[in-house]
Amino acid sequence: MIRTALLFALAACNNEVDFVPRTPEEVPPDPAPPDHGSWLSMDLAPDRERVVIGYYDRELSGFGFAVGAEQEDGTIAWEHEQVDGYRDENGLDTGDRGKYATIKVAPDGTVWAAYYDTSAKDLRYAHRTGGRKSWVTGTIDGTGAPDVGQWASLALNADGKPVVAYYDATGKILKVARLADAQDDSNEVYEWQVAEAWAGQPWSGTDAAGLPIERPADVGRYARLMISGSTEYIAYYDAGQQRLGLLEGTAGNYTQSFVTEAGVNMGAWPSMLLDGGTLSVAFHDVQNQNLMVATRASGGFTVEVADAGDYVGADTELLQRGGALTVLYFDGQNNDMKLATKRGGEWVTETLGSADRAVGFHNEIVRVGNGFWAGSYDFTTRTVFTYRLPDPS
Repeated sequence: MIRTALLFALAACNNEVDFVPRTPEEVPPDPAPPDHGSWLSMDLAPDRERVVIGYYDRELSGFGFAVGAEQEDGTIAWEHEQVDGYRDENGLDTGDRGKYATIKVAPDGTVWAAYYDTSAKDLRYAHRTGGRKSWVTGTIDGTGAPDVGQWASLALNADGKPVVAYYDATGKILKVARLADAQDDSNEVYEWQVAEAWAGQPWSGTDAAGLPIERPADVGRYARLMISGSTEYIAYYDAGQQRLGLLEGTAGNYTQSFVTEAGVNMGAWPSMLLDGGTLSVAFHDVQNQNLMVATRASGGFTVEVADAGDYVGADTELLQRGGALTVLYFDGQNNDMKLATKRGGEWVTETLGSADRAVGFHNEIVRVGNGFWAGSYDFTTRTVFTYRLPDPS
């Protein structure tokens, strides 16, 4: 459990909307769900020491949230909150919500989340405006198409406002939603501006036997949004072209390019890192089941294999660790969390965690102090798996 002293210390360090109120209400945490951590998303509390997570509760079909503090034994103790999709006070199930969860902690200490409503096939949001269980929830996009909101990716712009990239499964297009102007935490319902970001192009070619094939335009799966300054970067899988696409620019003014060639079936599960002027993208080679990393310094991308093992490379998280480019990813052959680090021009891989647990899917990683906390869903225990990763520097 998080100590009361820590709660009061955190409240004193923020001048704006606190992560917890200055006079915390006596609101007990919800019990840990029997199945939590699927579609995991991680960030840090404003104190930069505690970890916050959003996730899908597979058993109770809701979007859950938790704040975690590291304990003396090296584990994380979580305090959970049932946010959306759980049974209400009358015992009525409010929906199946929480898949494709994505969260960010804003500079003012509030929390923004986006996730998919499987029942209504809508994209929803949740905003934690203060202390425990202080949430506003609603729909971002759900009126213009029968099925929208999968593969949601939320980031905060330079003003600390949420932007969400996601897949419109009905139109097979990539969409972007951003919080409408002139809103604050007094709002009971937030308004969003929704726009098409990219529609893609159909593809014609031949299969392995030389026979002609055609694929319709289909873009936006595995969408991943990163914002640096005023520039937005959206990596996505183009299912029609079977390649990794990239949008970059400002709202409504994107430049489109491709990281890989057409027809090679690469580009699922992308993650991005911007280091100075160098953009790196890690992703999954679906055709060959390899982990790939592309780097752009000047001109086009240089693409290389980071791990050519069996069924590796899904669910990537790209980071700098000890000055070296590093990728956290899933080993589907062994159900493990793996780490690939580029040292001396070569990629070195290692397995994290215990061999008797099925982990490494829905990967996330955050820097805490002099190291990192990596997390994923543990299919064996049906809980959140965390691993403390020291910084070699």
